Amino acid sequence: MSYLNYRKLEEIKKDFNRSEADGLSLEQFLKVMLNHLGAEYTDKTKLVKELIELFRQIDVNNDGTLEWEEFTNHIIELGMVRKDRSFINAIKNYFASDLKDTEKHDTEIEHMYYIEKLKHLLVMERDSKRFKVYNAKTGRCIQNVPEKNAGAGGAVIAADYVEMGNIKFVATTSNNNSINFWDSNNYIFRERINTSDI
Repeated sequence: MSYLNYRKLEEIKKDFNRSEADGLSLEQFLKVMLNHLGAEYTDKTKLVKELIELFRQIDVNNDGTLEWEEFTNHIIELGMVRKDRSFINAIKNYFASDLKDTEKHDTEIEHMYYIEKLKHLLVMERDSKRFKVYNAKTGRCIQNVPEKNAGAGGAVIAADYVEMGNIKFVATTSNNNSINFWDSNNYIFRERINTSDI
């Protein structure tokens, strides 16, 4: 893997994309990698063994194929695309947050939408006719939008921020083919539009 550079990765990606399936089988992966790395190795047997082991490490979903996303994610995680420290240091480390959700949920959370302009996180539970609004900075629930307006008979499934001139709304959609508009300051229900499609 230390022999990979950006040009080789571009060529390898082309070979991945030529595959008619969603990914490469072990045999296809070996052919592609030997084609691109074979010249750098004198011990081909060792290279093949290492590539087989690499395939098994990367195929995390264990479906017998290696998708381009799996391959590149593995390379990025190991910081092996380039040998220099500046690239390795560019990979960020993530740690668990100290924020805890103390709100009671009736079912598991199915959808979350971040509204960047408001710094709000809208949380929808499975088959719920209401949604919760969280402050993205503090992680605290600032509003539990009641069932009587949120879904109007259907479960809330999506949300987005809408801005038209001075008018600013949060729009939510429900699985009963309706779009509900909320005041972006306090989530007071403003209007409902029924649609012919979800």
